[in-house]
Amino acid sequence: MKTYKITLAILISLFALSSCELIDDIFTDDSGIDVKTYSCDIPNVRDIFFINKSIGYAVGGEGMIKKTTDGGQTWDPQESGTTLSLTTVFFIDENIGYATGAYSPKCTGEDCNKSGLILRTTNGGKKWEKEFKPEIAFFYDLYFVDENNGIGILLPLDFNSDSRYAVTTEDAGKTWNYLNLEIQDNIGFSNNHSIERIFVKNNVCYIWGDERKIYKSTDLFKTWETIHTPIKIRNASFVNSETGFIYGFTPETLNLYKTINGGNSWSKISQSDEPVGFSHFFDESNGISIDYNSEVFTTEEFPLPSYPQAVSSIIYFTKDGGTTWQNEENPEVISGYKSSPTNDIIFYVNDENTYVLKLK
Repeated sequence: MKTYKITLAILISLFALSSCELIDDIFTDDSGIDVKTYSCDIPNVRDIFFINKSIGYAVGGEGMIKKTTDGGQTWDPQESGTTLSLTTVFFIDENIGYATGAYSPKCTGEDCNKSGLILRTTNGGKKWEKEFKPEIAFFYDLYFVDENNGIGILLPLDFNSDSRYAVTTEDAGKTWNYLNLEIQDNIGFSNNHSIERIFVKNNVCYIWGDERKIYKSTDLFKTWETIHTPIKIRNASFVNSETGFIYGFTPETLNLYKTINGGNSWSKISQSDEPVGFSHFFDESNGISIDYNSEVFTTEEFPLPSYPQAVSSIIYFTKDGGTTWQNEENPEVISGYKSSPTNDIIFYVNDENTYVLKLK
């Protein structure tokens, strides 16, 4: 009987494992970027986090947690213990990790209509411990520098407020302290899932602020310096604690600025009339920005044009720190939630595909 139970458990586990099929492997000598596309089934994904180039986690709707140990080629489901939608995930190492669940008054399950929650694991997701947070609706972003000290951006469970807040914890998420920082209100879920709001490099933390502001801390979130930027930020990428890039619009063009002194000063690198999407710099010289080719579709049932639909990706790449850009078309629509465990690799995961972009 014991042998039968073990065998049955193994069969169930294998059946639940999501295997992915490599459908594209594109490398161009001009860009020096290798793009692999795996077809996967990860429904309702809301966030991803990769600890290294092999181990990563995806979280999403109805308490979904999946783990990969082979760089996104297969995904193994884990039992979260909740039916709430999970909106963020972060791991300190291969064992200790956190995920957060969003308040929902309409879902099914015992956790509904209570509050947001925090899940914590100490064994790589084999078991998750659950703790409700009565004052929190959900987290937009989450980052821990060690087992106890973390920072997040959240929406409070206060229906009279639409404000987002930066918060810190010193006790592994048991309590959260609100910071007096002005955070953009329009940081909700959008079509650009890759946007990150918190950057930590060598224990130096940057947070996007409201309007033309970045907040910087060098002492584990205890004190903050306000850095004024020349543009309202749409996206950002930091390659180390001192060097970073910010992107933002004037009324007609997208502007790229660079700092090499931790935000004390900014130099304008380039501007473009092209609508450029989410971006990432591998180092101070090599970077990419991804936009979409779109088409307007009509059908017999709906003869009027619909909204434009993306049909492929355009990868813009630079080798001179953003001064000049070239572009190449990729047949896949590269989109999803982003994680970059090291500067030379990026993962994007959506409901259907996992993309792995590597700098050669």
